[in-house]
Amino acid sequence: MVVSGSVNSPCDVPTLETLAAVSILRKHLPALRIRVVNVVDLMKLQPHGIHPHGLPDEDFDMLFTKDKPVIFAYHGYPWLIHRLTYSRTNHRNIHAHGYQEEGMRQAMQDKLIEHRQYICAHGMDMPEVREWKWA
Repeated sequence: MVVSGSVNSPCDVPTLETLAAVSILRKHLPALRIRVVNVVDLMKLQPHGIHPHGLPDEDFDMLFTKDKPVIFAYHGYPWLIHRLTYSRTNHRNIHAHGYQEEGMRQAMQDKLIEHRQYICAHGMDMPEVREWKWA
């Protein structure tokens, strides 16, 4: 199953890319069974008891199955999809793909290494840590 998540329009880029990918897969692998679900309201992913727009478990399981892989193409942060679906039956098979920040994680890891090296050389935190104040 391929899911496209969009909050603006059912004809946005992730949806069109998803439909194009499914078209290619169906052409080259006609025996492959694929269902496309376009999620416009992300709150539908939550159980109805948590959000008024949420789907009851039975309806969610009919759309997303209880045991099949689900690939969720989302234009936002993938962790959001996992948080919205964590209590669903098939959560372990939901694979969300979406926006990944580029460079931020590496920059933070580099800063931690720099800080550790400074502490080893000087026996104290870097000045930018020691002298930090709330702006």
